[in-house]
Amino acid sequence: MTEAKRPTIILMPIFLARAGLGSALEAELDVLQRNSRGDEGCISYSVFADLADPDRFILFEEWESQAHLDAHNKQMHVRRFTDRIAEWLDRPFEVSRLRGVAKAPED
Repeated sequence: MTEAKRPTIILMPIFLARAGLGSALEAELDVLQRNSRGDEGCISYSVFADLADPDRFILFEEWESQAHLDAHNKQMHVRRFTDRIAEWLDRPFEVSRLRGVAKAPED
């Protein structure tokens, strides 16, 4: 019998920049992405630009646990990002919490 794997924490924040501020937001998201990938418990942390809308960005992040996500959110690079971007956003960013739909094969 194998040990049950705990589900990871998967989030998908969506950012919409004010018109004309997409490049500034993209630069800040790139810095956040590079810094966050080194945080303990980070499985995946990738930012994507919407090809149909240059002011829309989607972040996909996956964490080993809620505790790791909580620690990440307290990091200086995350606090700096959230403090800085409010003026560049068209509206507050939205975060969806996700789960996988495929079940792992049984051993």
